[in-house]
Amino acid sequence: MKKLYDVVVIRSLATVMVVAFHAYGMMYWGKFPDMTEKYNDLYFGINQFVLNFRMPLFVFISGFLFSYLEREKGKYPTFIGLLKNKFKRLIIPYLVFATIYMLTTGMDFSFKILLSGWLAHLWFITTLFWCFIFTRLSSFVPYSHTPHFKIVLLGISFIALFINLPKLGLLGIQYFQEWFFWFYLGYTISPYREQLYSYLSKRKIWLLVFATVYCAELLYTLRFAESEEERGYLMHFAHLAIVLLIWYIINWAIRHSTKTWYENAIFRELNRTSYGIYVLHYWIQTMLLSSSVMQLLNIETLATKHVYIFPFLFFLLSLTASYIGTKMLLKTRVGRFLIG
Repeated sequence: MKKLYDVVVIRSLATVMVVAFHAYGMMYWGKFPDMTEKYNDLYFGINQFVLNFRMPLFVFISGFLFSYLEREKGKYPTFIGLLKNKFKRLIIPYLVFATIYMLTTGMDFSFKILLSGWLAHLWFITTLFWCFIFTRLSSFVPYSHTPHFKIVLLGISFIALFINLPKLGLLGIQYFQEWFFWFYLGYTISPYREQLYSYLSKRKIWLLVFATVYCAELLYTLRFAESEEERGYLMHFAHLAIVLLIWYIINWAIRHSTKTWYENAIFRELNRTSYGIYVLHYWIQTMLLSSSVMQLLNIETLATKHVYIFPFLFFLLSLTASYIGTKMLLKTRVGRFLIG
């Protein structure tokens, strides 16, 4: 494929999943105290079974695209150039939107929280910054471009998922080890995507096994795991299976389709505005469920009477509002600088 349609589709899918996860999650995160148990019974399983792998998928495709742009398009030729670009594209927007989030959601403004890089959903932006930086730094290691080095680094970073490292508390670096594996997995797979696709195509039965294992592991984590730590351990293996499975299925569908569904304008728009939608959606959802709005629109009554329709409409409204907000921001010079 000359154009990475799989990246467009997967990033669009991950964007919608992120918005849906938070929309349905807010139903049982204490916004509606009288309905918390009811909503938890209805939607906790959906979030865990259907949407839980959204961030590994999002980070994976970011690393995948970075490798493609770096190796095949010649982008980011120098480390300093990459550092400047990602600081402008990620750190500055984080500082701006994190400040706005604190000032508009009733939080007390705190430089400590701001500089920690771990505020609400915006943690993803700072963590992604460090994934870019450490991936490039790894390229300075001798033999870093050999398959053996990449396999070893993948193994080390996967093991790091299970380790609680000391927390430095600076612009998200304290948590990047929890996500570096997914970024580097995409980065490593990208140059070998044709070989991997061919390999998986010959062993489709194993993909079905992976999918079965994924569902079984999630069922186990939800019902039988004795601790949150144990759930986390099992989730990592399950997420690895499903991320590779989704990447393969979408590539298979693109290659075997008689219609160019992957060129649909919806995918193009979601892909183009994914950054802005991600940045805005949780803030918009929080504002929609603020105490003043809930009283004005009698939202609690709606949430109580319509336990199926209300969450779905809330998801669609927040997704649409995030998209419109992104489009409006992109019409301004400041907006293009922050999320363009």
